[in-house]
Amino acid sequence: MKAFDRQPPPPFWADRVCRWVDLLVRGEEPRGNKLHDWSEEKRTLAEWFHDTVRPAGEGAFCAYCDGLLDAQSPPSIDHWIPQSVCPPLALWWGNLFPACYGCQMAKGTRWPAAWLRPDVDDVEALIACDPATGRLEPAATVLDEALRRRVEDTLDGLGLNRAGLVRERWRISRSLLSGPIESLLDRALEGPYRFLVT
Repeated sequence: MKAFDRQPPPPFWADRVCRWVDLLVRGEEPRGNKLHDWSEEKRTLAEWFHDTVRPAGEGAFCAYCDGLLDAQSPPSIDHWIPQSVCPPLALWWGNLFPACYGCQMAKGTRWPAAWLRPDVDDVEALIACDPATGRLEPAATVLDEALRRRVEDTLDGLGLNRAGLVRERWRISRSLLSGPIESLLDRALEGPYRFLVT
């Protein structure tokens, strides 16, 4: 998991959140998916989200596994706190993460408050990748047992050591080690799995 540098929402987004909450308060929750059915300037809210939530020029990476969306799976949007748990947060910008289907399915409708959030917690200091195996694990510097458990629970809960991810991280780490030294960093930062160089 790599730190997720969430960018501010587009100016109209707060109005959509208010509109959504107002509908809930009045008991008029519309059918369908507001992220895909509601639009602004002929673009769905989902398109706006994927285009603006990341820093300009950054690729479309999954906020959890760092896999390249559209290469690994179609881009989707995960509600950190599931909509079924708290409907008013369904459009709240800070509750939404770009995610691949694999991570979204692994997480499901769970929401343990102790899991690490890639936009809040220092995940790059807490999670390490073993280049020999491709598995993610608590960093060696994580000595506190409660924090170690949080890291392990996050890795398990998001399925970040799924067979395909482990295999791909191992393949990429082998590829990085076999190339010319001057191109290693450039190749790694292109993704996916940019955390292999952190």
